[in-house]
Amino acid sequence: MSRRRSLNPTKAISITLKQSTINEIDDRLSLSQSRSALIQRAVTRYLSGEGVQSIQEWSIDGIIAHLIMSRDLTDHQKEIILLFSKTL
Repeated sequence: MSRRRSLNPTKAISITLKQSTINEIDDRLSLSQSRSALIQRAVTRYLSGEGVQSIQEWSIDGIIAHLIMSRDLTDHQKEIILLFSKTL
């Protein structure tokens, strides 16, 4: 019995990413997750327009959550944002 063929087969390609981007991807993925699957989901979302929002479409809670999850902020900056959000 022959092997069933996929209707949408995958194809290996080569892309170039900054080492810092690769490091961040690796930091966020568990050992059982794949870079390829993450990149496939991201490209699919980009092509469908899903997840692409302008800042005007964000809620205040969404903006605050995004800032708190950012790796670019210090813990002190995150504390200030949390304190500010409690006044809203």
